[in-house]
Amino acid sequence: PAIVGHSMGGLVALMLAKAHPDAVGKLMIVDSLPYIGEIFAPGATVAALEPQAKAMRAGMAAAYGKPANVAANEALAARMALKPASRTTVAEWAAKADARVSAQAMYEDLTTDLRPDMASIAAPITLVYPWNAVGPTKPVADALYRKAYATAPHVTFVDIGDAAHFVMLDQPVAFQAALDDFLRP
Repeated sequence: PAIVGHSMGGLVALMLAKAHPDAVGKLMIVDSLPYIGEIFAPGATVAALEPQAKAMRAGMAAAYGKPANVAANEALAARMALKPASRTTVAEWAAKADARVSAQAMYEDLTTDLRPDMASIAAPITLVYPWNAVGPTKPVADALYRKAYATAPHVTFVDIGDAAHFVMLDQPVAFQAALDDFLRP
């Protein structure tokens, strides 16, 4: 089957293709890196970032059972989306999320490094990634994603401008076109 994964879902899709190469037809990875630690510190290792990952997990999980922190959710949404409606949606999702699950997911994302495995992922990858005037700009995004996927044998890069992490919310028409192209036989 064709598999589509956004963010941590993209990492899971890469893990699936690595573990079960005969079970995956092709991948669409949406704004996901083989190792998210690259965003925090280029060349970072899991060992170097694990203390920070543990602290983030503990801090996030501590919010469980407490009233939603509207300001924190809005700040998160402002980093993850550009358009006002997109930010509202992301902030609403964050308010409804189980803080324990979000905390564990972030920890697992920060402690999973598939960089050494990229060359062995045989499934064709369509990588959709955002860029915008605030950052990352197109040249920065191009360099980041092309470097991260440089050893993967079959990658098609699809950049979508005027978008942030939730590219499908910021640019739904462009994202739908990229998805339609990906799903075309």
